[in-house]
Amino acid sequence: MKIWPSIILSGLLGGSCFCNAFVAPNGRRIVTITGNGMDTMKIARYLDDCSALRVSPEGTETESKVQRLDATSTSNDIDLLNKKLLSPQDFIPLGILATIIFSFVYFDLTLLQNDHFIKINELEATDRYFEFSKFFADNGLLSFALIFTHILPLTFITPLIFLSVEDKGEIIQQDHPQFNPALMILSFALCAMGLGIETCWHIIDSWYYDKEFHIFNFSFYFFLTSAFSLWGTALESDKFWNAINFLVLGAICLWYPVGMANAFELPYPSYVPGDWEETLRAVGGTKAPCIAGLAVPFIPIWLKGREIFGDKMTTVAILSVVVNLAFIFALAIFGNTAPPFNPTQDDLSQLNYVFHILHDLAGTEAGVIYFAYLIWSYEPKSERMS
Repeated sequence: MKIWPSIILSGLLGGSCFCNAFVAPNGRRIVTITGNGMDTMKIARYLDDCSALRVSPEGTETESKVQRLDATSTSNDIDLLNKKLLSPQDFIPLGILATIIFSFVYFDLTLLQNDHFIKINELEATDRYFEFSKFFADNGLLSFALIFTHILPLTFITPLIFLSVEDKGEIIQQDHPQFNPALMILSFALCAMGLGIETCWHIIDSWYYDKEFHIFNFSFYFFLTSAFSLWGTALESDKFWNAINFLVLGAICLWYPVGMANAFELPYPSYVPGDWEETLRAVGGTKAPCIAGLAVPFIPIWLKGREIFGDKMTTVAILSVVVNLAFIFALAIFGNTAPPFNPTQDDLSQLNYVFHILHDLAGTEAGVIYFAYLIWSYEPKSERMS
């Protein structure tokens, strides 16, 4: 593994140069849209100075491009810079490369961390952590795939959404004024935050999903529910669905401490009425209300998204909700997610890893990647009509 530092450094430097990461912004940015029989519109966004909005003569070819200009730019400079701007399609191989590299590093660090706790400071590792860590090391390929699945949204999917919205957000907004590009980006920023915290939660039990309650797990539900709520609002703000999503988020905040109290046989929070305790104890420590809460915001996402992207939004909903929940149920039933307090290797199952990977990769992640495709492949109404 000693060659990895040089490979990683070369990949990061090369990718950064490809993205113009070391080039300081200069001049203003102009979005040019031309079409048959229509005046060209040049919309200036100011980066470091102010200048006037300009309208070009009538165009003869349909095109959409982004230009970065300064006072000394020539037409050749503009064409050269246009080619260097990163489009969603150009980002795909770079993002996948970054995900693979980062996942390899994360995998190695997890093994080193486990060795530290188990071999060097064995007293600091619980029996449960010891068994989970040994299972992780003995199933290297599945373990790497599991880490890759959780790194993918952070290094690939979220940037892909950002670039897609940046590329087509204003064009979509011209056809559908209710579409809010800034809110769309914010929603997926919150999504990345929640998934990053979930990754921290998985580290605690060395990536074996076992239904435990934890503050990191609550943060995952909180940020993802907030993100999905904003996703629907970014497609179109609706007071009714905004209120529903707010109530769902509030219910998750109230239920999670109750579920944790049930799971660990602890006293209930002060807001729980005394005469409810017996009933709540019978329910047990379940996360079902939180999982259901994550699905609710997809109703307005599907409804509002169809107004912009048509029936293709149904595919997003099926992947993100139906496929995702199917593998979650399979994980709960076949994945031995609730082993004994001190499990042995015989108590652990590879299906835990398999269904954990599939519910993310073939479910929500596939749905969001397809949604990114719907954004960057969006065609303006004027072009569709012609």
